Amino acid sequence: MGMLLNRHRNRHQADAKASADASGAPEGKPTEKWTNNQIAEYAKAHAVDLAGATKKAEYLERIEAAEKAAADPASQEPADGGDDGQQTPTGADGQQAADESGADDGTAPSS
Repeated sequence: MGMLLNRHRNRHQADAKASADASGAPEGKPTEKWTNNQIAEYAKAHAVDLAGATKKAEYLERIEAAEKAAADPASQEPADGGDDGQQTPTGADGQQAADESGADDGTAPSS
């Protein structure tokens, strides 16, 4: 009886491990050999948006593009309209230039 119980327990453990392996993403980066579900799990875990992609090749392209963008932050534009590379004009004394009213140029504003 003990031998039968051990055989059942071993089989159950092997089945549980096989189902976990089938649903989880393999190690490394996704390839054509991965299933669509495995690629989708990888994308979810790495915050890659696959919306609108319908084919494995599109999934892989989106993941590659997202990883390339993450590796090269200079290629990303600021979301808040931050520094666009233009410098703020300054006067001869190094101070920020006044607005168009002329209030900071030593003359009185015109009325």
